[in-house]
Amino acid sequence: MAWFRRRRGQAPRAGGADQPPAARVGQRPHGRWLGARELPPVAVPSETDRIIDRNVAPALLDAGRIVQIRARYEDLLSHRTDAPVHVGVGGRAAILLCLSAAQRPDLRGLDEQLTAEGAVLYVQAHRLDPYGMLRLVLALAPGLVFRTPLTLAHGDVQEFLTAAYAEEAVELHVSHQNRQRLPAFVCTASGLRGRVDTALDTLGGLHHPAGPVEQAVRVARLEAMFPGALDGVEDGSAVPLRVGHRGEDTVLVTAP
Repeated sequence: MAWFRRRRGQAPRAGGADQPPAARVGQRPHGRWLGARELPPVAVPSETDRIIDRNVAPALLDAGRIVQIRARYEDLLSHRTDAPVHVGVGGRAAILLCLSAAQRPDLRGLDEQLTAEGAVLYVQAHRLDPYGMLRLVLALAPGLVFRTPLTLAHGDVQEFLTAAYAEEAVELHVSHQNRQRLPAFVCTASGLRGRVDTALDTLGGLHHPAGPVEQAVRVARLEAMFPGALDGVEDGSAVPLRVGHRGEDTVLVTAP
């Protein structure tokens, strides 16, 4: 399905000749609403979905019982290093990042630097006909820059965007392989709505890669187009992240 559908009954625009993947078992029948737009159907379940599946018996969900589960952000990283994870569990937009020793020997001084100077999140979109991809670039400090290609067919991406869009705030959870952790930072993200709207306008009328092969091909194209983390990044796509207050290392998930 090509995007985006509007709340006022506007029909979806036609996309490329390629047909989108078949519906997956357990996918959300429709995407989330972001402002006046309905995002694509979710082909890859979010961390929220997985937390509920692991902790709540189907019978309780079928009975409409409300269950609350507390999850730790560090458990959502799945031992990944030097690769930001974007989630929106519990309606909180959070970027999770575990640094390796190759990136930085430890976290000394990073707390003070982020508190004083903040960080920058670049929000960009790319047309790779007939598909579209988002590219988020997180700059924590000079030389500490990470790019993440994202597809709107992923539940975590939709939850991250809708939560960040609603609050114009993003949490940073930074840890290190040596088991060091920074306090969770809640950052204001002034101007994020406009950057996201511009990015989604760019992706209008496109499909969104859902399967591993579809995603891998588009990620490879983006890496070939932009070999460096900051290659192709435009100043107009920058969203400053200013540390507002300390956040929590756990999040509350409510089901259903």
